[in-house]
Amino acid sequence: MRFPRLRGPGIWPWLALLAAGFLAGGRLGAGIVAVTGIAGVLAVSAALAPGRDPQANLRRILPSDPPTAGDDVKVRLEGRLSLGWPLALLRLADAPPPPLHGAHGPWLLGGNLSVAYTLRAVPRGVYRFRRCQATLRDGLGLLERSIDLALPGQLVVYPARITLPAPRRQTQASGSEEVARGTRDFLPGDRPSRLHAARTAQRGYPQVRESTPPPEQARTLQIYCPDATAGDIELAISVAASLAEALLDSGLRVGLCLKDSSLPPARGPEQRSRILLELSRTSAADLAGAEAPPPLPDAHGEPWLILGGSAALRPDPPAPGTVLRVGAQLGPGAVTSLDDLVTWAGRAES
Repeated sequence: MRFPRLRGPGIWPWLALLAAGFLAGGRLGAGIVAVTGIAGVLAVSAALAPGRDPQANLRRILPSDPPTAGDDVKVRLEGRLSLGWPLALLRLADAPPPPLHGAHGPWLLGGNLSVAYTLRAVPRGVYRFRRCQATLRDGLGLLERSIDLALPGQLVVYPARITLPAPRRQTQASGSEEVARGTRDFLPGDRPSRLHAARTAQRGYPQVRESTPPPEQARTLQIYCPDATAGDIELAISVAASLAEALLDSGLRVGLCLKDSSLPPARGPEQRSRILLELSRTSAADLAGAEAPPPLPDAHGEPWLILGGSAALRPDPPAPGTVLRVGAQLGPGAVTSLDDLVTWAGRAES
């Protein structure tokens, strides 16, 4: 709780009224002094009436779907604060986490609270709101009191992305191909087309081909950007996010491998949300300080290595797999912006 404080601009009219009352004297002066005293009591009551721990019913309204880095984000807070005294003005101010900046709303009477503001060009990240602040003032502007109110919330801002055709480099069996692993005796219900003539003649009893389903197509995106600039790291993250969406849209299983986290390959919109969330909260400093490519666990599919910083300048990649070099200052063949990624994806399809 913060104690009420006198406001300089608000105290001078109050003192002027007191002085006028003493100078006027008589009944008029006594009336002026009495009115001034009542105004002071009302001011103190307005500031102290909510008590030491005021009860607030607030909500913060954030976008239902995560915005993209660089978007403007609209935020709204609204609710009520139990005052216990009707003659008080309230103003609500939000306190978003750095580097975001909040705003305060208008002065409202009777415990109503409201503020709406816009966060401009929000960077990629996960922002956790913790509190807001209500400022309480009497109608004459004599006393003012600030009240911190807990109001948790979370804003997720996805990396910038570009729509591109899904790269389909086929290094595994195609979707309709089965892998033969032997033969077995014919059973009722087997298709005649699966009969194996040579094996049938050898065994003297109808034999059919036994096979396994085709291996599932899977890709795992790895980001390795030692000593990269902040701009190149953001570009690498955006490249990974764009590729993940394109690969998932094509029906592939997609995973992600970073310095301190790993998502196994999976399909569907849930995997898209998991990958974009992981990329949103990835620390640029951690990526720039990496000493080696993130280790790829078993069964993570074909690795796609996104290289930036000093790793992008090496002639040989630090790990096997499909290699994509990213950096604003790199030469031909590299991705220097998201627009270059469309051309790279077209080459990867061939």
